[in-house]
Amino acid sequence: MSKRKEKVLWGLFVALILLLDQGSKYLIHSYVERHRQIEVIPHLLNITYVENRGGAFGIFATSASPLKPLIFSSLSIIALIIIIYFSIKLPLKEKWARFGLSLIFGGAVGNFADRLRLGFVIDFIDLHWNRLHWPSFNIADVAICTGVAILIITTFKPQAEGKATDAP
Repeated sequence: MSKRKEKVLWGLFVALILLLDQGSKYLIHSYVERHRQIEVIPHLLNITYVENRGGAFGIFATSASPLKPLIFSSLSIIALIIIIYFSIKLPLKEKWARFGLSLIFGGAVGNFADRLRLGFVIDFIDLHWNRLHWPSFNIADVAICTGVAILIITTFKPQAEGKATDAP
């Protein structure tokens, strides 16, 4: 695949993640009251509108520091620049790693857009089982975690090509 086609495909993945993320957040923000729980799968999945004013999993959400928005926005911009850098340096043959980076980029842009527009990130996917409860998250978070998992798998996969083996 040519470099131009690769960039278009990468951009489409990013746009798809951004569309799904921002579209779902728009619907939640428009039609669900804050902290209202809508049971989807009993004892497992609710839709619950949460305004996350912290970082991942609500970390530092209760901090009253006036620098918090600036710090989170700066970290987002730095992460996006790093992702762009690695996507440029990554060889075209590394399709899965490129896909992982596009998922991370799309998710990071989605959450960054919320911070810029609203001052917080909209989370709404609420997983729980009995007394175990996972912090609420969104489509962007799913894309980021999936992208990171893909990068970890592709980074540590065995490189069979061109390697000597112990077998005769």
